[in-house]
Amino acid sequence: MKLLTTFYVACLVLSACTIIPLQTQAQRACGNGILYQQMAKNDPEALKVLRQNHDRIIQQTNFTANPNTTAKATAQNAIPIVFHFILDSAAYATLGNDSGILRRVYSQLRVLNEDYNAGNADKILIPDSFKRFYTNVNIQFGLAKAQSTYTIQGGVEIKMIPKGVVPNYTVNNSYLAAKTTSNIGLDPWDVTKYLNIWIVNAGNTILGITVPNSQVGTSYLGHIYSSNELGVVLNMGAIGSRDFPTQYFMDSVYDKGRTLTHELGHFFELSHIWGDDNGACPGDMSGGVQIGFDDGIADTPPQADATYCTFKPYVCPSFPKLDKCSPQTPGIMFMNYMDYTDDRAMQMFTTMQGAVMHSQIELGGESYSLTQNPQLLGVSNPGVLESDVQISPNPAINHLQVRVVNNQQLIRIEIVNLMGQMIGQQPSNGSTNYDFELSFAPRGIYLVKCQFAEGTLTRKIVLQ
Repeated sequence: MKLLTTFYVACLVLSACTIIPLQTQAQRACGNGILYQQMAKNDPEALKVLRQNHDRIIQQTNFTANPNTTAKATAQNAIPIVFHFILDSAAYATLGNDSGILRRVYSQLRVLNEDYNAGNADKILIPDSFKRFYTNVNIQFGLAKAQSTYTIQGGVEIKMIPKGVVPNYTVNNSYLAAKTTSNIGLDPWDVTKYLNIWIVNAGNTILGITVPNSQVGTSYLGHIYSSNELGVVLNMGAIGSRDFPTQYFMDSVYDKGRTLTHELGHFFELSHIWGDDNGACPGDMSGGVQIGFDDGIADTPPQADATYCTFKPYVCPSFPKLDKCSPQTPGIMFMNYMDYTDDRAMQMFTTMQGAVMHSQIELGGESYSLTQNPQLLGVSNPGVLESDVQISPNPAINHLQVRVVNNQQLIRIEIVNLMGQMIGQQPSNGSTNYDFELSFAPRGIYLVKCQFAEGTLTRKIVLQ
């Protein structure tokens, strides 16, 4: 593992991730340690408004509703995502050019759909004491099919910027420079229809910055957040899940796609489980002023501060982990996506976190319109030679054979539904023919994704 020795990542509760100097190790941490401290010093009213907006959302949430049941009752559709890459030639090459970028996008969508639909394999690591809180958030994501001047596939834009240009990114305006074509970035696609994700080369200085609906209209240091800023800015070194050992990531502890899982938690109005209060416990007072806060979620235990994996040796927390706010077993929920352990140690959202997030896509929720445009969802095809793969029969009934002519560079074959959820996969074993038994799968349309070293070929099949 590459060890960062001079920085740790910090991310805003409702806005940003940045990095500040550290003496001995790299640590993921998120933004209240910077933004909230800055606001407390420079603009206490701005801090007060952000907390009030968050509290209002929590109070309005129907915690008796099950996201699973609600989703079925309201027939929610997948949310179309647009990935806007803003890169110079060196960063573009580092990600593997067009095919490498598409590979990262596909793996990221898979992680999101697993994490938000109770499909993550590592859920078996959740301690028994917390398993009853583990939930299916039931929010699905797909790749938008629309095209633009900069698209290499529907829903994936790349804007090349001059080498050596340093964008004027700032925490205070949530990296607005990435979000405007007139500056150095790319304008958002219609924020009422698409969830916009900007990917930038921020080196070792950023993991992610999120602007949720509750932040729109608020101001800090003269910047008023607008709806055109809605979405996430993500470090190019934290997008997607690792496919092969030499693939570039900011650090190997951020290579499982959980940075965007976390940031979308912010987008759907979650805050950090420790309440972003610099080590205090909920309700703590000092001089008659409240200094201890909480995330407002009853099924995440009280927690004093963020949880980190440690280095030299590299060790992630083990259960039970106690602190001054939860001094008795089961202790704190360090495996929650809204804490700051490394990607491999994050495994869950809770039922009440799911209720808060799902309330945002239900009728009347701020993000409801994002779920109402299934016609905007597309099928991605990165363009490896069509002749490299033969699929039969199609339509299929219970069995499918994938014949790979160019098998030397094959990495694996995946079969996914249109929401990006995997129903079958096989790694390359050097053979030509790969058989899939699909009798268990619901009838419908699926994608067969053959991942090669040079890119991914995606084919549509019908299971009848």
